[in-house]
This record gives sequence, structure tokens and C-alpha cells, in this order.
Amino acid sequence: MTHIAVYWTLKNGHGNHHILREQKKVMEDYVEFDKITGDGYPRTIFKEGTNKFLFVEIYEVDEEAEKRCDQLEWIAHNFYRRKEVKTLSWVDVIIYEICGDVQDTSDRFFSHSEENGKTFYNWK
Repeated sequence: MTHIAVYWTLKNGHGNHHILREQKKVMEDYVEFDKITGDGYPRTIFKEGTNKFLFVEIYEVDEEAEKRCDQLEWIAHNFYRRKEVKTLSWVDVIIYEICGDVQDTSDRFFSHSEENGKTFYNWK
């Protein structure tokens, strides 16, 4: 089983969650990121050392759900790539990262709060 972290339309209650409906949600956590834009569709660059953290839901997924997530994120077309990262709680997860660069608009599309020098973001 693979642990996949989701932060946008795959989250519970959002448009593409049907892909994960039968999968086990194991926890909620945060993943460190560098840039994210929220206009149109989510495009995110994940990077350690930024002190910017994005709220994610983590699912334990079977092979079929993993394939459906890859199809949704256009992995075969190099639109997004799978990236292995650690959450704030040091859990190893796979997350989908855009191939290329983005302009950071995190303050515009995401609510955020600060604590102990870290900024925490959640999709509005």
C-alpha cells in the first residue's frame, strides 16, 4: 500500500474525491512547500527549508486507486510528477508536484496562520 497526500480536489468533500472514496484516510498533516498557485488548477512546488506548510489529507491507497490518481494528474504526460516527501510528523508520503515552475499566489488562494516561525496554509 502507498500513502498519498492530497491537498486540493482529491480531498474529502471536493470534486475528485470519488477516486479515493473507498480508500482509508490515515491522518491529516502538513507538507512543506515552496510555491503554489490556486488559479484554475493547483500547481505546487514542494521543497524543504521554506517554513511554509500546506495542509494535506493522507490516504493509504491500493494499486487501482494509485493508477487513477496518476491518470487524473497526467503523470504519463509529464504534467505532474510523483514526489516523495516527509510530512511535518515525519511520515513518508507521495504527493503530486507540477513539472515546471509556478508563480506563488499562496496568500491569495489559501487561508494561513503563523506559529513559531512557520506559516500554515489551507485551501480556502
